[in-house]
Amino acid sequence: MRKRMAGLGIAIAAMGAASGAWSTASAQQNPEQSKALFTLLIDRVFNAGDLALADGLVARDVDDDGSPMGREIFKAMLTAGRRQDPARRLLVDDIVTQDDLVIGQVTPVGGPVSESQVVILRVRDSQVAEYWSLAYRPALGRQLGLRAGPATQPPASAS
Repeated sequence: MRKRMAGLGIAIAAMGAASGAWSTASAQQNPEQSKALFTLLIDRVFNAGDLALADGLVARDVDDDGSPMGREIFKAMLTAGRRQDPARRLLVDDIVTQDDLVIGQVTPVGGPVSESQVVILRVRDSQVAEYWSLAYRPALGRQLGLRAGPATQPPASAS
């Protein structure tokens, strides 16, 4: 079911991106489109390496963790990460929206790093204008309105 919903999110996001339907105002008014944009960025750009799609979804002057980065450096960072750890994929555990922010919790799988992260996107003019990535901490997740822990976390064993 989760994969089916992610596929639906990708389709909605692709239509919104292609039509230019997203703006800061629409991100505030339609949380589902914002969530679909987040899912599309993770599934198609991060996981599948679709850098051409990044050209449409990521602003030319995107900031990373508050510092100017630019789209080309953003894409080079993704390429280097995929080259270093080609089996790694990000699973979307939870997504919330607030105004022009989309906040998601992701868990890496298939690689040596398994620590969940919080990814925060600021959407402006139908594109990701700012990108932050932080290590997931339960207190931070609660403050941001995320579920407690990754959806992919295995059940605790009885000791």
